[in-house]
Amino acid sequence: MASVAQTRMLPNNNFGIHEQHRFLLGSLQQLYMEEQLCDVIINVESHRLHAHRVVLAASSKYFRAMFMSGLSEDVTGQVTMHEIDPMSMKTLLDYMYMAKLDINNDNVQSVFVAASLLEMLAVCEVCAQYMALELNVYNAVEVFLFASLHSNIHLMQASQRAINHHFTALSLAGQLNLLDADQFTDVLRDDELNVRTEEEVFDAVMSWIEWDLEKRSSLTAQLLSQVRLSLLQDAFMESRVMTSELVMTDTFCKAMVINDRTYKLLGTEIENGSGHSCKFSSKLRLGMYNAEMLVFVGGSQDRHSRALTGFDPATCKNYYAIQPHVNFDYKYRIDLHRIVITSDNRIYLAGGIYYEEHHLEDSGAAIGEVKMFNPDLMVWEDRCPLLQARCGHVLIYAQQCIYAMGGKPRFPQGQCLSSVEMYDPKVDQWRFMSSMPTCLALHNGVVHDNSVLVAGGQDEEGIVSNRFFQYHIETDHWTEIQRSLQTARAEFGMVLLNDKVFVIGGTDGTTRINTMEVYDLLTGHWSYGADFPEERKSMATVVFDGCIYVCGGSRTIISRQSRQNRVVENKDLWKYDPGTGFWTRQTKLVQYANIHACVVGDLNTRKMHESDYISKSDVKPEVVLEKWA
Repeated sequence: MASVAQTRMLPNNNFGIHEQHRFLLGSLQQLYMEEQLCDVIINVESHRLHAHRVVLAASSKYFRAMFMSGLSEDVTGQVTMHEIDPMSMKTLLDYMYMAKLDINNDNVQSVFVAASLLEMLAVCEVCAQYMALELNVYNAVEVFLFASLHSNIHLMQASQRAINHHFTALSLAGQLNLLDADQFTDVLRDDELNVRTEEEVFDAVMSWIEWDLEKRSSLTAQLLSQVRLSLLQDAFMESRVMTSELVMTDTFCKAMVINDRTYKLLGTEIENGSGHSCKFSSKLRLGMYNAEMLVFVGGSQDRHSRALTGFDPATCKNYYAIQPHVNFDYKYRIDLHRIVITSDNRIYLAGGIYYEEHHLEDSGAAIGEVKMFNPDLMVWEDRCPLLQARCGHVLIYAQQCIYAMGGKPRFPQGQCLSSVEMYDPKVDQWRFMSSMPTCLALHNGVVHDNSVLVAGGQDEEGIVSNRFFQYHIETDHWTEIQRSLQTARAEFGMVLLNDKVFVIGGTDGTTRINTMEVYDLLTGHWSYGADFPEERKSMATVVFDGCIYVCGGSRTIISRQSRQNRVVENKDLWKYDPGTGFWTRQTKLVQYANIHACVVGDLNTRKMHESDYISKSDVKPEVVLEKWA
């Protein structure tokens, strides 16, 4: 009987596909690297690049059309490229064979141009994404012009957002002058300009026109119509706008100025010579919502999120970008964490410990997480964690880097740390530096010139210290300053103001204290200043508008019912004016305050939630204390 052939199905029809893909790609790479079986030579200037037409056709619609249309290149196997540089062509060939795209700031635009010519759209998209991620004040205009030239809508939008964000700096650097009239007009009409005042917009317009006065003076009316004259200060209108020959010799511009003045005086608009109303906008731009304020960070709605809140001392308004945990629920509260703010207004949070870890346990584990708050997007972004989890440490920003010093890996019971680690935001990496001379936690520090001054704290045995150290950043070594604190203390506030170090409150290990010590950096001597109004520790202490602000802290009160001592956490705000030597209470309650983490930062209130509660101003004669003699 004749046998019947049967086909046996494998359990998995995809068996071997991935292996074959790897083998095929690896073999093609080897043939390419060794220039074997190549049937095409690509001539770029004086360079000859060998390749396989089947790989070129599979990777590029340009080459596919070339080799399937009977062109001479298909017959001779010689392809000459005129609009691509050799390195970009080599980069694209490497990508075709190896699936790796080697782009950087120096070659990304030329690779984009080459990929566009060869119709390798996926590569164009990767290059555009790379340029969007690398946008900054130095390249925003250049990238915008490049994206406009190549009609890449997404990159145009991303670069225009960068122009909006850096508008004033770009104007002062003359970069905006490179835009044409229509492009510049589009920028000027945008509500999202990051400008504090409309005067910056007017100055940018004048700068743009004066850059090529002969050709651009005729565009004055077009551009001035995008300036929101009603937002200009009267003094600026009189001194700059109304004295400008460019503005006042143009009929339409003069009508706009007169209309604005009339509107401010009478609340009505007038007709210009052509019978049309000179309309203008009084809508605030995005940057006009920026406000310098006290910024607090704490626990939020889950274990991995962090609240970010603000208080504006000028208006007594409370804000939050990310909502804090509710006051009566300590589940996600964190303590003994530290924050710093960088020169580009990024807020970094490092370390700390969850409340439930140290309140319910004798020795809870500290947190090693590091997060960076992006004020443009109003979100936290994870960063490289600490090499050593720690709480109750010092966190300092100096010379474009962040330093974490000392603290505890476990709290309240547990050893103290002497280790110091330094974080470089440019590479997102921590590395250990020279350790402190002794193990410390609950200490504090400030930056002065090229060094960090660290004082007080608690050692491994729980003994409170009065020692005073200096860390020299450039040489990475420590020295002890012989003139130590007059009172040993931990959990205190410490700031630098007017070449003086102010040390405020804290605990001596037994009781809370209210004394303030002042170290004069010019004379090298300590002296006592005006006492803080109450005995407190763990206060949020910052310098704002030339004064010292102290928010909250923990203090001991006597319970009316039991007549026993009870620890409470305050959220009031006090201000010390070094000019008068007085302490004054500013308000009884900062709604979203956090005593462990506070900096002064610049936040946009339009992007934040404003609380209905306005902290009542509490500046009264009866809370003014005796002046520091």
